[in-house]
Amino acid sequence: MKMRMAFAAVLMAMSAGASAQVIDGPDYVYVSGEASTKVMPDKFPLGLSVSRTSQDVDAARRDIEEQVKAFVMQARQAGIEEDDIDVRDLDVERIEKEDDKSGKVAYIGHSVTRNLQFDFRNVQTLRKFLSVMRLTRDVEIALDEPSVESEGEVRRKLLADAVKSARANAELLATAAGRKLGPAHTVSDKPIRVRADNSGTTLDSVAVLGTRLRRESANDELPVVVEPKSVEITATAYVIFRLVD
Repeated sequence: MKMRMAFAAVLMAMSAGASAQVIDGPDYVYVSGEASTKVMPDKFPLGLSVSRTSQDVDAARRDIEEQVKAFVMQARQAGIEEDDIDVRDLDVERIEKEDDKSGKVAYIGHSVTRNLQFDFRNVQTLRKFLSVMRLTRDVEIALDEPSVESEGEVRRKLLADAVKSARANAELLATAAGRKLGPAHTVSDKPIRVRADNSGTTLDSVAVLGTRLRRESANDELPVVVEPKSVEITATAYVIFRLVD
């Protein structure tokens, strides 16, 4: 585990009044602190979609259910737990097509689809499943990025170190300004919006949200499973400290 001391700080002389963050008294310092650790992924999500369009809805449903049953059995044989398999509701949609010349609408059939979600707990089990499954033109597969199921718990534990990092940053700034650091006024795991009284200016901190990417393979090929790398989890604390003489 390591702590990174990245911060933005502002020395503020504020008095009570209308503001986004109500602060009474003289001087304050607003800092942030970070703590991070690296954890190996323990969740490897895989999505499957089995669909077929046919005018014989019952036959299409039977074919899809047979494929779904086979996929579930192969996943269980590969070592996945039953609780990590989610078979979604069957979706049936009528498909029609309009003729460009006559404008008449023709019935094509019904699209019958069943979606499944597998959450493999290690890359070996995922690879074993992919080695025995067979893709057809009716099947689409989506492999999500590996994740850490206990990420929220890990981040909560890191918050204490993030607050310590924030205090160290505040001590540095206070000393540089010839002041002493007082008690914490406000502590948050989200940016604090503070507006200095009578100034009309606002200090805003921006939180950057991460985006998880999904990679989908073509129907005739399986996704490539690379060796998983550790995931860095970071917690950030935002603290307003009082400054004393």
